[in-house]
Amino acid sequence: MPFFPNKSNGNKGMSLVEIILAVFIFAVATLILFRAFTANKRLSVQNRDRTAAQLLMGNMLEELRAHRFGTAAPKTWPPDQEPGNGWESGTFPAVQSIPAFVEGNKQQMLFHRQLSYEGSLIGKGNKDHDVVTATIRWKGPGRSELQQLQARMVVRRR
Repeated sequence: MPFFPNKSNGNKGMSLVEIILAVFIFAVATLILFRAFTANKRLSVQNRDRTAAQLLMGNMLEELRAHRFGTAAPKTWPPDQEPGNGWESGTFPAVQSIPAFVEGNKQQMLFHRQLSYEGSLIGKGNKDHDVVTATIRWKGPGRSELQQLQARMVVRRR
């Protein structure tokens, strides 16, 4: 039943106000759905990157646990240096590249890895323990600042 019935000629069609209102409601619903889908895609990419960073962190911590206290650091360990402006063009071991496929297209995820320790862990100190800080950094989608995941661990002589 129309909002403003036209009683003069008995037509049962839709009025211009009803059509405009229907188009407006449809446009608002479409906009809400579009925003929900784009937010979901952005969150999905952020979760993918964070999951990859957590896997890299787990690998670094396992390497630390497997390392014999007081021996030289393996060449696969990243250096203790902050990422510079051009870190994305760096090489292994400071930068870890992980290939990913999104909708059939290959994309590179780049992660800057950093290990900081006092030195006893690799034989450059005489303590029976060492505090190790492992850091993974990456650029999130559409962000200029680096995202960061960090873990601290005390490694003791066995």
